Amino acid sequence: MSEIRSVSSLMTSAETSGVLMAAYLLLRPYGDAAGGVAALDAFASPLWIVAHVCGVFSLAAAVVLTRLPAAFDDGRSPRLARLAQGCGFAGLVL
Repeated sequence: MSEIRSVSSLMTSAETSGVLMAAYLLLRPYGDAAGGVAALDAFASPLWIVAHVCGVFSLAAAVVLTRLPAAFDDGRSPRLARLAQGCGFAGLVL
């Protein structure tokens, strides 16, 4: 039962991370890509701050996902689960 609860909390973290990343992409003003005055307007927009805070929290929620391979470990290959967990964390950092 605790494994199910653990996987459920990990899936909630995945969903939260996805929603926050979508909010980042949808709310972020993209005027900074053009440069000049459009960049200044984008950086001055309150949506820029809200979008980037959503992005930061999305990455923080994704850190929990590095535990996902260990949650599905059936005990036969803990070394492989640790390797998967390390690769997931390295991918998140990159």
